Amino acid sequence: MRPQILPALNYSQYSEEIINSKHTSQRRRLKAEKAVVDARVQTMVPALTNLQSIAKVGWRTMTSKALKGCYESSTKALGVLKDQILDDLERQGSVNIEKCPYCMLQSPSTWDHYFPQAHYPEFSIYHGNLVYVCSDCNHEKSDHYSEVQLEYLHPYFYGNVATVILFCKAHIRNGKLGFRFYSATADPAFAALAVIGQRHIVNLKLEIAFQSESSTVVSDFLSSIKEDFPQGISAEQLDRLVRKNYRMVESAYGPNAWEARLWHAIVSFAEFHDYVSVQLPLLPVRHRDGIDQIAPAPPN
Repeated sequence: MRPQILPALNYSQYSEEIINSKHTSQRRRLKAEKAVVDARVQTMVPALTNLQSIAKVGWRTMTSKALKGCYESSTKALGVLKDQILDDLERQGSVNIEKCPYCMLQSPSTWDHYFPQAHYPEFSIYHGNLVYVCSDCNHEKSDHYSEVQLEYLHPYFYGNVATVILFCKAHIRNGKLGFRFYSATADPAFAALAVIGQRHIVNLKLEIAFQSESSTVVSDFLSSIKEDFPQGISAEQLDRLVRKNYRMVESAYGPNAWEARLWHAIVSFAEFHDYVSVQLPLLPVRHRDGIDQIAPAPPN
């Protein structure tokens, strides 16, 4: 989960170019509806800024087909639009084209219509509705939507990159290290955002994916310690390595990246040292400094 900045593109200009690339009958229909479509597009930014969904409107079948066709039929103008979005995202940071903003697990490779074009054809080519994501998230999200509430975090309307709403809690059960990921906040100003974040995690089945990846990351971490510290590692050294990993991931991907939250949870999990000591020679001394933020309680 990572915010991005809405690309600064001229909707009026590129939508006109895409419409003009269509066949005569479709072009005539799209031009006749353009004022209505433009008015609808203007409602999207303020609605999402206020974390509100948008009610559908009823389009005639042929009009809906023409609006969807602006995206579904590949044209040079549409290709230019996609390239402009990607160029803008890359200028913001290479991470935007390296990691899916919905999950921060996979590389993005396809386009999601945040408001599904099956239900909101008028937003089919609006760049604020196009999110560059991984195929897994796009498939899982599909045409799921709600007119009543937002079901997913939109990276363009997420808030400040420093706003932390993803948290992780570590635990040991039956000798096995495990993690729970959830969205929450102790700040009332971000309560609505955190609620949407939890829906986002549940709807995209991200917790299972985060847990699986976390097990791999921790396993690789312990393997590297065994290799780099064959004579054993002190508690202070272990603590420094964990904090180093947190800061490295947080710097690269932001505080709401699942791996950043994983390392954050480990930093504040005193039993991690006991868990490691079962597998590695470890002194039982631990010093703490820096990132000892206490995570808020998980949602019920």
